[in-house]
Amino acid sequence: MEQFSYGWAIYPHVPDHSDEPYSVSVNAFRQKISWIIEHGFDVVSLSFLLRSIQRRNYSLLKKKVVITLDDGYKDFLTNASPILLDHKATATVFLVTDMLGGSASWNNAGPDEQLMSEDEVRSIKAHGITLGSHTVTHANLSLLDWNDLQRQLSDSRGCLACLSG
Repeated sequence: MEQFSYGWAIYPHVPDHSDEPYSVSVNAFRQKISWIIEHGFDVVSLSFLLRSIQRRNYSLLKKKVVITLDDGYKDFLTNASPILLDHKATATVFLVTDMLGGSASWNNAGPDEQLMSEDEVRSIKAHGITLGSHTVTHANLSLLDWNDLQRQLSDSRGCLACLSG
């Protein structure tokens, strides 16, 4: 039986320097991406991974890595994106769509952390970064009633469609 290895690297936030538990410094991010590339892994999109699994093309996943980042912090644009571009790698950024251009008010460790604007999101998309839905307001979905849950998901996907158009 052949074994297939693929990985998933999740980085919520890539500030210049940080002690936040849900972040990785820009230097650590650079080292991690360099290690992935130097060890012969290919960075692929989340959609590539999902299509391969749906089609049961597991052999396509050998030595593949998917990189995702949550929330749409502006430091993705300034810190992570240049590193990914230098390595010809991609990522999926999950966006909090109603807060684009604002700050991460939900983040107790860094509530003033800036989020990308719509124009900045369009810019990273033009460079091959894929976008994902991380709700409208970063709500805790397990606490919402059915209607609010549906609104968080559908409104976020609708905004992503407008950003992609």
